[in-house]
Amino acid sequence: MKSIAFIQKEVRRIGKQLCGESKPAYLFSVASSPTHSGAPHVEIVGDEYHFVVTERGSEFERQKTKNVDDILYWLVEGDVGDLARTWELKNRVEGQDSRRLWFKKEIELLKSVNSEWASRKEAEQKQVLTEHPFNDSI
Repeated sequence: MKSIAFIQKEVRRIGKQLCGESKPAYLFSVASSPTHSGAPHVEIVGDEYHFVVTERGSEFERQKTKNVDDILYWLVEGDVGDLARTWELKNRVEGQDSRRLWFKKEIELLKSVNSEWASRKEAEQKQVLTEHPFNDSI
């Protein structure tokens, strides 16, 4: 089992790979205890990694895994989503569903880090689009 220090180092490395030195301070960092800010933190409980989101003292999300790749994916895909949304906002196409550019950018960024993560995110996006298709009239 990898340590939280290993996970923190790996997430920072990925952030530097994606953003260089211009990485926003709030991205690609991993807390090991609750910040209660809505940002995730990682706990190791027994032989499991826990991805936990808390805000103002309340727990909103807890995902558990024994696989370090899962915890890394959950941490990185959230920050990649933030980068992709920021990029989409700067490159917005009027009359086009913003998710078209946003989702494409997420896949592009994840593919540059880990092709399996890109495939995983693409499957998640397809599920979202099944329930909520693109709407270019908004």
